[in-house]
Amino acid sequence: MSNSENQKLICEKCNVELQLKKTKLTYLEHQVIHELPCCPPADRYLFLKSWNMDA
Repeated sequence: MSNSENQKLICEKCNVELQLKKTKLTYLEHQVIHELPCCPPADRYLFLKSWNMDA
C-alpha cells in the first residue's frame, strides 16, 4: 500500500474525515462525473487550497 493510499483528508473546520461523494457537473451540454471530497456534517464540497502529501 502506498503512502497516498494511507492519506486521509480531514475537514479543517469540523475535524472529521472527508468522504468522497459522486457529483455530476454539467456545463454547455457536457456532463462530467467526479468524486469530490465532502464534509459529512456540513454536507458541502470542499476545494482544498493545498494538499501536503508528506504529512
